Amino acid sequence: MRSTGSEPTKSGVLGLVASALGRDRDADFTDLSALTFAVRTEQPGVLVEDFQVSLSMDKSQAMPLSRRYYLADARFTAALSGNDALVQEIADALVRPVYPLFLGRRSCPPARPVAMRGIHDGTDGTGLLEGNSVEVLRGLPAQISSVMNRRLRNQEMLSLPLHADTTPDDPRGITIRDLPISYSSKHRHYLPRTYSALKPVVLHNELHVPKVHTNTGIDDHHTWDGLD
Repeated sequence: MRSTGSEPTKSGVLGLVASALGRDRDADFTDLSALTFAVRTEQPGVLVEDFQVSLSMDKSQAMPLSRRYYLADARFTAALSGNDALVQEIADALVRPVYPLFLGRRSCPPARPVAMRGIHDGTDGTGLLEGNSVEVLRGLPAQISSVMNRRLRNQEMLSLPLHADTTPDDPRGITIRDLPISYSSKHRHYLPRTYSALKPVVLHNELHVPKVHTNTGIDDHHTWDGLD
């Protein structure tokens, strides 16, 4: 069984970035791992179970049926901050990736461009936003889908979960193996990474439709009012 988390991991996002940059699976990812990572949950989605049949590495033997879990109809906004030149290179690569991008599996290509460049660009001409990854995610408007917008139109405020890198001595921290050393299919290797859940980002719902109360002259507490 292969489970899934409630939000994208740093190694997952850096793997996508590495593909965009054209790096091989055995390349050095030290510079990418050093970037500060944060992710905001726009809509949590629903958990979907999938059954998968696979073959051994030499394709000679069928492996046991496995269960894999995915998030469907979820949406997240991830941010990386750190070395300016590297972040700029990543921004350019995500617009014109060297290798095709996919979300976890090759059968799951992104339904839309993964980079937000040109949507909420900064004012310095680089196409990037000022501030660290957490500051940027606290300042961006909500990125929920139009379908979710219609469902939440009666909700005035939105509370969006936020997770980010932190130090190993943070008492709120959760440590997992999530810093990539190698993405090789023969020997994937990750170092520990500590992250924590921060105070949610609370935003005004721009599509909020206030409820309008009208006086019908009917006493809501009288069983027979309003009936012929």
